Amino acid sequence: MVTIDDLPNELLPRVFDDCTSISDFFRRSHVSKRWREASYEHPMYCRDVQLLASDIPLFLKRLNHRPLQTVNVVCQGSHQPVLDAISENLHRIAQLELHDEDEGVLLWTLGHPAPALETLELWSRANKQRQAHIPRHFLGGGEAPRLTSLKLMEVIFPFADIGSACFPSVRSVEIVHRNVTKGPYGGWAIPADALDRLAAIFPGLESLHLELYALDLGIAGWGPPPIPEFPADAPSEATGTFLARLRELELQDCVASWSTVRHIPLSDIQKVTISRRAIEQQSIVACIPTDGQVAISIDIDDDLDGILKISSVEGHTERALLSDHENCYGPNDLETLLVRTSWRITTLSISTIAWDGLLAVAFVGAFAALNTLRIIVPNDYWYAYRVENDPEERFTLVMPSLRVVLLDRVPVLEGYSWNRSLLESFLASIEFDSQLATLALRGMTLNEDMDRAERTAFRREVVCSTAGSWLEVALELEEATEES
Repeated sequence: MVTIDDLPNELLPRVFDDCTSISDFFRRSHVSKRWREASYEHPMYCRDVQLLASDIPLFLKRLNHRPLQTVNVVCQGSHQPVLDAISENLHRIAQLELHDEDEGVLLWTLGHPAPALETLELWSRANKQRQAHIPRHFLGGGEAPRLTSLKLMEVIFPFADIGSACFPSVRSVEIVHRNVTKGPYGGWAIPADALDRLAAIFPGLESLHLELYALDLGIAGWGPPPIPEFPADAPSEATGTFLARLRELELQDCVASWSTVRHIPLSDIQKVTISRRAIEQQSIVACIPTDGQVAISIDIDDDLDGILKISSVEGHTERALLSDHENCYGPNDLETLLVRTSWRITTLSISTIAWDGLLAVAFVGAFAALNTLRIIVPNDYWYAYRVENDPEERFTLVMPSLRVVLLDRVPVLEGYSWNRSLLESFLASIEFDSQLATLALRGMTLNEDMDRAERTAFRREVVCSTAGSWLEVALELEEATEES
Protein backbone atom coordinates (compact mmCIF):
# COMPACT_ATOMS: atom_id res chain seq x y z
CA MET A 1 0.00 0.00 0.00
CA VAL A 2 1.31 3.45 -0.95
CA THR A 3 1.46 5.92 1.98
CA ILE A 4 2.25 9.61 2.28
CA ASP A 5 5.83 8.72 3.18
CA ASP A 6 6.18 7.18 -0.26
CA LEU A 7 5.74 10.57 -1.92
CA PRO A 8 8.83 11.87 -3.72
CA ASN A 9 10.81 14.63 -2.00
CA GLU A 10 9.50 17.37 -4.28
CA LEU A 11 5.85 16.54 -3.35
CA LEU A 12 6.18 15.80 0.36
CA PRO A 13 6.07 19.50 1.44
CA ARG A 14 2.45 19.53 0.15
CA VAL A 15 1.34 17.72 3.34
CA PHE A 16 1.67 21.08 5.11
CA ASP A 17 -0.54 23.03 2.69
CA ASP A 18 -3.66 22.92 4.88
CA CYS A 19 -1.92 24.07 8.07
CA THR A 20 -3.80 27.06 9.46
CA SER A 21 -1.26 28.13 12.07
CA ILE A 22 2.43 27.91 12.76
CA SER A 23 1.63 25.70 15.79
CA ASP A 24 -0.17 23.20 13.58
CA PHE A 25 2.76 23.37 11.19
CA PHE A 26 5.24 22.50 13.94
CA ARG A 27 3.15 19.62 15.30
CA ARG A 28 2.90 18.02 11.88
CA SER A 29 6.62 18.40 11.26
CA HIS A 30 7.28 16.15 14.30
CA VAL A 31 5.84 13.07 12.55
CA SER A 32 9.21 11.95 11.27
CA LYS A 33 12.66 13.18 10.35
CA ARG A 34 11.69 13.18 6.68
CA TRP A 35 8.60 15.30 7.37
CA ARG A 36 10.69 17.73 9.39
CA GLU A 37 13.16 18.09 6.52
CA ALA A 38 10.27 18.58 4.10
CA SER A 39 8.88 21.36 6.30
CA TYR A 40 12.04 23.40 5.70
CA GLU A 41 11.08 23.69 2.04
CA HIS A 42 7.50 24.79 2.63
CA PRO A 43 6.46 28.45 1.97
CA MET A 44 5.27 28.66 5.59
CA TYR A 45 8.90 29.53 6.33
CA CYS A 46 8.85 32.39 3.87
CA ARG A 47 5.57 34.12 4.49
CA ASP A 48 4.56 36.77 7.01
CA VAL A 49 3.29 35.10 10.17
CA GLN A 50 1.84 36.50 13.38
CA LEU A 51 3.05 34.15 16.07
CA LEU A 52 1.79 33.26 19.48
CA ALA A 53 4.49 34.13 21.98
CA SER A 54 5.11 30.45 22.80
CA ASP A 55 5.76 29.65 19.13
CA ILE A 56 8.46 32.20 18.44
CA PRO A 57 11.51 30.54 20.06
CA LEU A 58 10.78 27.22 18.31
CA PHE A 59 10.07 28.95 15.01
CA LEU A 60 13.35 30.84 15.08
CA LYS A 61 15.26 27.75 16.21
CA ARG A 62 13.95 25.85 13.20
CA LEU A 63 15.28 28.61 10.96
CA ASN A 64 18.81 27.42 11.73
CA HIS A 65 18.18 24.89 8.97
CA ARG A 66 17.78 27.82 6.54
CA PRO A 67 20.59 30.20 7.53
CA LEU A 68 19.94 32.71 4.73
CA GLN A 69 16.15 32.88 5.24
CA THR A 70 14.81 36.22 6.50
CA VAL A 71 11.43 36.42 8.23
CA ASN A 72 8.81 38.92 9.31
CA VAL A 73 7.76 38.64 12.95
CA VAL A 74 4.80 40.12 14.82
CA CYS A 75 4.94 39.55 18.56
CA GLN A 76 2.40 40.74 21.13
CA GLY A 77 2.41 39.91 24.82
CA SER A 78 6.14 39.20 24.88
CA HIS A 79 7.92 37.26 27.66
CA GLN A 80 11.61 36.91 28.38
CA PRO A 81 12.19 33.64 26.44
CA VAL A 82 10.46 35.22 23.46
CA LEU A 83 12.48 38.43 23.71
CA ASP A 84 15.69 36.40 24.01
CA ALA A 85 14.83 34.42 20.87
CA ILE A 86 14.11 37.59 18.91
CA SER A 87 17.30 39.23 20.16
CA GLU A 88 19.44 36.22 19.19
CA ASN A 89 17.89 36.07 15.71
CA LEU A 90 17.72 39.78 15.02
CA HIS A 91 20.19 39.37 12.16
CA ARG A 92 17.62 37.37 10.13
CA ILE A 93 14.47 39.47 10.75
CA ALA A 94 13.36 41.76 7.90
CA GLN A 95 10.16 43.16 9.44
CA LEU A 96 9.50 43.28 13.16
CA GLU A 97 6.53 44.38 15.23
CA LEU A 98 7.19 44.12 18.95
CA HIS A 99 5.01 45.00 21.95
CA ASP A 100 5.97 45.39 25.61
CA GLU A 101 4.86 47.47 28.57
CA ASP A 102 8.30 49.04 28.98
CA GLU A 103 10.07 50.95 26.21
CA GLY A 104 13.42 50.15 27.81
CA VAL A 105 12.79 46.40 27.47
CA LEU A 106 12.03 46.87 23.77
CA LEU A 107 15.25 48.79 23.16
CA TRP A 108 17.42 46.36 25.13
CA THR A 109 15.91 43.42 23.23
CA LEU A 110 17.12 45.00 20.00
CA GLY A 111 20.71 45.01 21.18
CA HIS A 112 22.40 43.32 18.22
CA PRO A 113 23.18 44.33 14.63
CA ALA A 114 20.18 44.00 12.33
CA PRO A 115 21.60 43.78 8.79
CA ALA A 116 18.32 42.50 7.27
CA LEU A 117 15.88 44.73 9.18
CA GLU A 118 13.81 46.97 6.89
CA THR A 119 10.72 47.85 8.94
CA LEU A 120 10.49 48.23 12.71
CA GLU A 121 7.29 48.81 14.68
CA LEU A 122 7.47 49.19 18.47
CA TRP A 123 4.51 49.47 20.87
CA SER A 124 4.75 50.39 24.53
CA ARG A 125 1.71 50.75 26.76
CA ALA A 126 3.49 52.37 29.67
CA ASN A 127 2.38 55.91 30.55
CA LYS A 128 5.36 56.71 32.74
CA GLN A 129 7.04 60.09 32.65
CA ARG A 130 10.38 59.17 31.15
CA GLN A 131 13.14 60.93 29.28
CA ALA A 132 14.09 59.80 25.80
CA HIS A 133 17.10 57.50 25.84
CA ILE A 134 18.91 55.30 23.32
CA PRO A 135 21.13 52.47 24.67
CA ARG A 136 24.57 52.44 23.05
CA HIS A 137 24.08 48.90 21.81
CA PHE A 138 20.63 49.56 20.25
CA LEU A 139 20.59 47.75 16.88
CA GLY A 140 24.26 47.02 17.39
CA GLY A 141 25.08 50.68 17.84
CA GLY A 142 23.21 51.69 14.71
CA GLU A 143 24.11 48.73 12.48
CA ALA A 144 20.85 48.50 10.53
CA PRO A 145 21.81 49.55 6.98
CA ARG A 146 18.49 48.46 5.41
CA LEU A 147 16.17 50.02 7.99
CA THR A 148 13.90 52.45 6.14
CA SER A 149 10.65 52.60 8.14
CA LEU A 150 9.86 53.15 11.83
CA LYS A 151 6.47 53.22 13.56
CA LEU A 152 6.59 54.03 17.28
CA MET A 153 3.57 53.89 19.60
CA GLU A 154 4.22 55.45 23.02
CA VAL A 155 7.94 55.13 22.24
CA ILE A 156 10.00 58.32 22.36
CA PHE A 157 13.64 57.28 21.92
CA PRO A 158 14.07 59.42 18.73
CA PHE A 159 13.90 62.50 20.95
CA ALA A 160 17.06 61.50 22.81
CA ASP A 161 19.99 63.89 23.10
CA ILE A 162 21.68 64.83 19.85
CA GLY A 163 24.60 62.50 19.20
CA SER A 164 23.01 59.48 20.90
CA ALA A 165 22.58 57.61 17.62
CA CYS A 166 22.16 58.09 13.89
CA PHE A 167 20.18 56.06 11.35
CA PRO A 168 20.86 57.58 7.92
CA SER A 169 18.99 54.84 6.02
CA VAL A 170 15.60 55.61 7.63
CA ARG A 171 13.21 57.34 5.22
CA SER A 172 9.84 57.17 7.03
CA VAL A 173 9.05 57.75 10.72
CA GLU A 174 5.67 57.71 12.48
CA ILE A 175 5.52 58.62 16.17
CA VAL A 176 2.27 58.40 18.14
CA HIS A 177 2.05 59.45 21.79
CA ARG A 178 -1.25 59.75 23.68
CA ASN A 179 -0.06 61.61 26.78
CA VAL A 180 2.07 64.37 25.35
CA THR A 181 1.20 66.83 28.14
CA LYS A 182 2.70 64.57 30.82
CA GLY A 183 6.45 64.25 30.94
CA PRO A 184 9.80 65.49 32.21
CA TYR A 185 10.37 68.18 29.57
CA GLY A 186 8.68 71.13 31.27
CA GLY A 187 5.52 69.08 31.70
CA TRP A 188 5.64 67.67 28.16
CA ALA A 189 6.58 64.16 27.00
CA ILE A 190 8.89 65.55 24.29
CA PRO A 191 11.49 68.33 24.41
CA ALA A 192 11.01 71.77 22.87
CA ASP A 193 13.88 71.11 20.42
CA ALA A 194 12.20 67.92 19.18
CA LEU A 195 12.69 68.86 15.53
CA ASP A 196 16.45 69.31 15.98
CA ARG A 197 16.69 65.91 17.66
CA LEU A 198 14.74 64.14 14.93
CA ALA A 199 16.91 65.76 12.27
CA ALA A 200 20.05 64.53 14.01
CA ILE A 201 18.98 60.90 14.38
CA PHE A 202 17.30 60.56 10.95
CA PRO A 203 19.26 62.81 8.55
CA GLY A 204 17.89 61.04 5.45
CA LEU A 205 14.21 61.27 6.44
CA GLU A 206 11.65 61.84 3.67
CA SER A 207 8.33 61.26 5.48
CA LEU A 208 7.54 62.39 9.04
CA HIS A 209 4.26 61.69 10.87
CA LEU A 210 3.87 63.12 14.38
CA GLU A 211 0.64 62.34 16.21
CA LEU A 212 1.02 63.73 19.70
CA TYR A 213 -2.05 64.43 21.80
CA ALA A 214 -3.58 64.20 25.27
CA LEU A 215 -6.04 61.31 25.40
CA ASP A 216 -7.85 62.52 28.51
CA LEU A 217 -8.52 65.97 27.00
CA GLY A 218 -9.62 65.06 23.50
CA ILE A 219 -13.39 64.57 23.32
CA ALA A 220 -14.54 64.06 19.74
CA GLY A 221 -17.33 66.32 18.59
CA TRP A 222 -16.95 68.93 21.37
CA GLY A 223 -14.56 71.36 19.80
CA PRO A 224 -10.81 71.68 20.27
CA PRO A 225 -9.47 70.11 23.47
CA PRO A 226 -8.01 72.58 25.98
CA ILE A 227 -4.39 71.67 25.29
CA PRO A 228 -1.74 74.35 25.84
CA GLU A 229 0.40 75.35 22.89
CA PHE A 230 3.43 73.13 22.44
CA PRO A 231 6.50 75.30 23.21
CA ALA A 232 8.42 74.42 20.07
CA ASP A 233 11.87 75.96 19.72
CA ALA A 234 12.87 77.45 16.39
CA PRO A 235 14.97 74.77 14.66
CA SER A 236 18.61 75.29 13.83
CA GLU A 237 19.68 76.26 10.32
CA ALA A 238 20.73 72.66 9.64
CA THR A 239 17.34 71.38 10.79
CA GLY A 240 15.61 73.92 8.58
CA THR A 241 17.48 72.48 5.60
CA PHE A 242 16.53 68.98 6.74
CA LEU A 243 12.83 69.91 6.98
CA ALA A 244 12.89 71.50 3.53
CA ARG A 245 14.05 68.16 2.09
CA LEU A 246 11.02 66.29 3.44
CA ARG A 247 8.60 64.99 0.83
CA GLU A 248 5.77 64.29 3.26
CA LEU A 249 4.87 65.81 6.63
CA GLU A 250 1.88 64.92 8.81
CA LEU A 251 1.20 66.75 12.07
CA GLN A 252 -1.73 65.82 14.27
CA ASP A 253 -3.38 67.50 17.25
CA CYS A 254 -1.28 69.63 19.61
CA VAL A 255 1.96 69.62 17.60
CA ALA A 256 -0.11 70.87 14.66
CA SER A 257 -0.39 74.17 16.52
CA TRP A 258 0.95 77.33 14.99
CA SER A 259 3.90 77.31 17.38
CA THR A 260 5.29 74.32 15.47
CA VAL A 261 4.01 74.96 11.95
CA ARG A 262 5.54 78.43 11.72
CA HIS A 263 9.03 76.94 12.09
CA ILE A 264 8.62 74.54 9.15
CA PRO A 265 9.18 75.56 5.49
CA LEU A 266 5.85 74.12 4.30
CA SER A 267 6.22 75.58 0.81
CA ASP A 268 9.20 73.28 0.15
CA ILE A 269 7.43 70.06 1.20
CA GLN A 270 5.49 68.17 -1.46
CA LYS A 271 2.72 66.75 0.75
CA VAL A 272 1.57 68.27 4.05
CA THR A 273 -1.27 67.05 6.28
CA ILE A 274 -2.40 68.96 9.37
CA SER A 275 -5.10 67.48 11.59
CA ARG A 276 -6.75 69.17 14.54
CA ARG A 277 -10.34 69.68 15.66
CA ALA A 278 -9.90 73.39 15.04
CA ILE A 279 -6.96 74.45 12.89
CA GLU A 280 -5.53 77.89 13.54
CA GLN A 281 -6.05 80.45 10.80
CA GLN A 282 -2.28 81.00 10.52
CA SER A 283 -1.78 77.29 9.77
CA ILE A 284 -4.39 77.39 7.02
CA VAL A 285 -2.76 80.45 5.46
CA ALA A 286 0.69 78.82 5.66
CA CYS A 287 -0.60 75.85 3.65
CA ILE A 288 -1.98 77.92 0.77
CA PRO A 289 0.35 78.23 -2.25
CA THR A 290 1.25 81.89 -2.67
CA ASP A 291 0.86 81.89 -6.45
CA GLY A 292 -0.18 79.74 -9.38
CA GLN A 293 -3.37 77.85 -10.11
CA VAL A 294 -4.83 75.52 -7.49
CA ALA A 295 -7.37 72.72 -7.14
CA ILE A 296 -9.58 72.66 -4.04
CA SER A 297 -11.47 69.72 -2.51
CA ILE A 298 -13.94 70.08 0.39
CA ASP A 299 -14.95 66.58 1.39
CA ILE A 300 -15.19 63.90 4.09
CA ASP A 301 -12.23 61.96 5.43
CA ASP A 302 -12.39 58.23 6.16
CA ASP A 303 -12.14 59.00 9.90
CA LEU A 304 -15.34 61.09 9.85
CA ASP A 305 -13.55 64.45 9.74
CA GLY A 306 -14.07 67.27 7.31
CA ILE A 307 -11.12 67.67 4.99
CA LEU A 308 -9.86 70.56 2.89
CA LYS A 309 -7.38 69.62 0.18
CA ILE A 310 -5.35 72.26 -1.62
CA SER A 311 -3.27 71.16 -4.59
CA SER A 312 -0.94 73.25 -6.71
CA VAL A 313 -1.63 72.61 -10.40
CA GLU A 314 1.89 73.51 -11.55
CA GLY A 315 3.97 72.59 -8.51
CA HIS A 316 2.51 69.14 -7.77
CA THR A 317 2.15 69.93 -4.06
CA GLU A 318 -0.75 68.84 -1.88
CA ARG A 319 -2.04 70.20 1.41
CA ALA A 320 -4.68 68.38 3.48
CA LEU A 321 -6.35 70.05 6.47
CA LEU A 322 -8.57 67.83 8.62
CA SER A 323 -10.85 69.25 11.30
CA ASP A 324 -14.37 68.80 12.64
CA HIS A 325 -17.23 69.53 10.26
CA GLU A 326 -18.38 72.71 11.99
CA ASN A 327 -15.00 74.31 11.37
CA CYS A 328 -14.08 72.69 8.07
CA TYR A 329 -17.42 73.53 6.41
CA GLY A 330 -18.04 76.76 8.30
CA PRO A 331 -17.62 80.19 6.71
CA ASN A 332 -14.55 81.15 8.77
CA ASP A 333 -12.17 78.46 7.49
CA LEU A 334 -13.63 78.57 3.98
CA GLU A 335 -13.33 82.34 3.82
CA THR A 336 -9.69 82.13 4.97
CA LEU A 337 -9.10 79.74 2.09
CA LEU A 338 -11.17 81.33 -0.68
CA VAL A 339 -10.22 84.96 -0.14
CA ARG A 340 -6.67 83.90 -1.12
CA THR A 341 -7.51 81.45 -3.90
CA SER A 342 -10.94 81.99 -5.52
CA TRP A 343 -9.60 83.57 -8.73
CA ARG A 344 -6.87 80.88 -9.02
CA ILE A 345 -9.03 77.75 -8.60
CA THR A 346 -9.28 75.65 -11.76
CA THR A 347 -11.04 72.65 -10.19
CA LEU A 348 -13.41 72.72 -7.21
CA SER A 349 -14.61 69.43 -5.69
CA ILE A 350 -17.16 69.80 -2.89
CA SER A 351 -19.43 67.48 -0.94
CA THR A 352 -23.12 68.38 -0.86
CA ILE A 353 -22.96 68.55 2.95
CA ALA A 354 -20.46 71.42 2.69
CA TRP A 355 -22.39 73.33 0.02
CA ASP A 356 -24.29 75.67 2.36
CA GLY A 357 -21.03 76.51 4.13
CA LEU A 358 -19.55 77.58 0.81
CA LEU A 359 -22.57 79.77 0.03
CA ALA A 360 -22.24 81.48 3.42
CA VAL A 361 -18.79 82.84 2.57
CA ALA A 362 -18.96 86.58 1.98
CA PHE A 363 -18.28 87.67 -1.59
CA VAL A 364 -14.60 87.13 -2.36
CA GLY A 365 -14.61 87.65 -6.11
CA ALA A 366 -15.49 85.49 -9.06
CA PHE A 367 -14.09 82.00 -9.56
CA ALA A 368 -12.59 83.36 -12.76
CA ALA A 369 -10.39 80.37 -13.67
CA LEU A 370 -12.76 77.58 -12.60
CA ASN A 371 -13.25 75.00 -15.35
CA THR A 372 -14.70 72.04 -13.42
CA LEU A 373 -17.14 71.91 -10.52
CA ARG A 374 -17.51 68.46 -8.99
CA ILE A 375 -20.44 68.00 -6.60
CA ILE A 376 -19.91 64.90 -4.44
CA VAL A 377 -23.03 63.01 -3.34
CA PRO A 378 -22.17 60.94 -0.21
CA ASN A 379 -24.23 58.40 1.72
CA ASP A 380 -27.34 59.81 3.35
CA TYR A 381 -26.09 59.40 6.92
CA TRP A 382 -23.41 62.04 6.30
CA TYR A 383 -26.07 64.74 6.23
CA ALA A 384 -26.11 64.69 10.04
CA TYR A 385 -22.77 66.57 9.74
CA ARG A 386 -24.11 69.20 7.39
CA VAL A 387 -23.55 72.88 8.20
CA GLU A 388 -26.85 74.74 7.86
CA ASN A 389 -27.07 78.46 7.16
CA ASP A 390 -29.86 81.00 6.85
CA PRO A 391 -30.94 81.18 3.16
CA GLU A 392 -30.85 84.98 3.36
CA GLU A 393 -27.15 84.84 4.24
CA ARG A 394 -26.15 82.76 1.22
CA PHE A 395 -24.26 84.27 -1.68
CA THR A 396 -24.18 83.45 -5.39
CA LEU A 397 -21.10 81.74 -6.81
CA VAL A 398 -19.86 83.47 -9.98
CA MET A 399 -18.13 81.02 -12.36
CA PRO A 400 -17.75 82.58 -15.83
CA SER A 401 -15.30 79.93 -17.13
CA LEU A 402 -17.20 76.88 -15.90
CA ARG A 403 -17.24 74.14 -18.55
CA VAL A 404 -17.97 70.93 -16.62
CA VAL A 405 -20.44 70.22 -13.82
CA LEU A 406 -19.74 66.69 -12.55
CA LEU A 407 -22.34 65.10 -10.26
CA ASP A 408 -20.45 62.23 -8.61
CA ARG A 409 -21.94 59.58 -6.33
CA VAL A 410 -19.31 58.39 -3.78
CA PRO A 411 -19.25 55.51 -3.07
CA VAL A 412 -20.94 54.04 -6.12
CA LEU A 413 -24.38 52.60 -5.33
CA GLU A 414 -26.10 50.68 -8.09
CA GLY A 415 -29.34 52.26 -9.24
CA TYR A 416 -28.81 55.50 -7.29
CA SER A 417 -30.68 58.54 -8.61
CA TRP A 418 -31.53 62.16 -7.82
CA ASN A 419 -34.52 64.23 -8.77
CA ARG A 420 -33.67 66.85 -11.37
CA SER A 421 -35.23 69.48 -9.08
CA LEU A 422 -32.62 68.72 -6.40
CA LEU A 423 -29.81 69.35 -8.87
CA GLU A 424 -31.50 72.60 -9.94
CA SER A 425 -31.49 73.79 -6.31
CA PHE A 426 -27.69 73.64 -6.43
CA LEU A 427 -27.40 75.21 -9.87
CA ALA A 428 -29.60 78.11 -8.74
CA SER A 429 -26.71 79.28 -6.55
CA ILE A 430 -24.27 79.44 -9.48
CA GLU A 431 -23.94 82.18 -12.07
CA PHE A 432 -22.48 80.59 -15.23
CA ASP A 433 -23.15 80.15 -18.94
CA SER A 434 -24.81 76.73 -19.09
CA GLN A 435 -24.83 76.82 -22.91
CA LEU A 436 -21.04 76.38 -22.82
CA ALA A 437 -20.97 73.69 -20.11
CA THR A 438 -21.36 69.92 -19.95
CA LEU A 439 -23.37 68.16 -17.24
CA ALA A 440 -21.78 64.80 -16.38
CA LEU A 441 -23.33 62.10 -14.19
CA ARG A 442 -21.03 59.56 -12.56
CA GLY A 443 -22.46 56.67 -10.54
CA MET A 444 -26.00 58.04 -10.61
CA THR A 445 -28.92 59.09 -12.81
CA LEU A 446 -31.53 61.85 -12.74
CA ASN A 447 -35.29 61.45 -12.33
CA GLU A 448 -37.00 63.99 -14.57
CA ASP A 449 -39.50 65.68 -12.26
CA MET A 450 -39.43 69.08 -14.02
CA ASP A 451 -40.65 70.38 -17.35
CA ARG A 452 -37.92 70.82 -19.94
CA ALA A 453 -38.50 74.57 -20.03
CA GLU A 454 -37.69 74.82 -16.31
CA ARG A 455 -34.40 72.93 -16.51
CA THR A 456 -30.96 74.43 -16.92
CA ALA A 457 -30.06 74.03 -20.59
CA PHE A 458 -26.57 72.53 -20.79
CA ARG A 459 -24.56 72.26 -23.96
CA ARG A 460 -24.76 68.52 -23.49
CA GLU A 461 -25.46 65.92 -20.81
CA VAL A 462 -23.42 62.72 -20.52
CA VAL A 463 -23.15 59.65 -18.29
CA CYS A 464 -19.57 58.77 -17.31
CA SER A 465 -17.91 55.52 -16.34
CA THR A 466 -17.07 55.03 -12.66
CA ALA A 467 -13.75 53.43 -13.61
CA GLY A 468 -10.58 55.44 -13.12
CA SER A 469 -10.23 58.70 -11.24
CA TRP A 470 -12.82 61.44 -11.38
CA LEU A 471 -10.11 63.98 -12.25
CA GLU A 472 -9.17 62.10 -15.41
CA VAL A 473 -12.86 62.02 -16.36
CA ALA A 474 -13.17 65.77 -15.75
CA LEU A 475 -10.11 66.61 -17.86
CA GLU A 476 -11.43 64.52 -20.76
CA LEU A 477 -14.79 66.28 -20.51
CA GLU A 478 -13.11 69.71 -20.48
CA GLU A 479 -11.18 68.88 -23.64
CA ALA A 480 -14.26 67.47 -25.37
CA THR A 481 -16.34 70.52 -24.43
CA GLU A 482 -13.73 72.93 -25.79
CA GLU A 483 -13.42 70.99 -29.05
CA SER A 484 -17.16 70.66 -29.72
